[in-house]
Amino acid sequence: MSGFDFWFQICTALICLAYVLLEVFHNKWMWVVWAFSSVACFVVFLKEHLYTNMLIQVYFFCAAIYGFIVWMKDEKKNGKPEGNEITVHPIQAGKAIASSAIAVVAFFLLAFAYTKFPAEVGNGSPLLDPLCASFSMLATYWLSQSWIEQWYIWIGVNAVSVWMYISTGMYPFAVLYFILFLTVFYGIWKWKKYGKIVKA
Repeated sequence: MSGFDFWFQICTALICLAYVLLEVFHNKWMWVVWAFSSVACFVVFLKEHLYTNMLIQVYFFCAAIYGFIVWMKDEKKNGKPEGNEITVHPIQAGKAIASSAIAVVAFFLLAFAYTKFPAEVGNGSPLLDPLCASFSMLATYWLSQSWIEQWYIWIGVNAVSVWMYISTGMYPFAVLYFILFLTVFYGIWKWKKYGKIVKA
């Protein structure tokens, strides 16, 4: 890894950390920061041959726009939260099951492609890459719905990501995702303590 690539990864990791901290406080501007981080991450993953995580950044960019609009509408409908209050919606079983099924199918299809055609695809982590990407998509959708359960998905995603980035030599991202792994528990505590359940 060149010196520029290393420092670019550090800068990208710091942007990612910023949006997660905003997420903990349920701040709608996290979606704007996330959009910027998606562009930076696209470049990082392209250079590291982690193609699923590269392409998933296109989804994250679009999801950031969608999430910002949803949260803005939610704020207009339910009013701006007061003080430390966080608007949380109860999970909807139908949407949760459907989106989980899509994530599982996406993982198996991508994992099959990467392991069946390793030379053609050239993915740096043919199993962990699609696993993290598929369930990151799921967690992001749940986040856009303001479901507290999204944090539990991030526990698994962040833990697996730490191992993936260590194994591929992306140490700035390994450190980032270890910090994100720890941040999840604070996010769960904060959303449970200050969450105001509002029916969507």
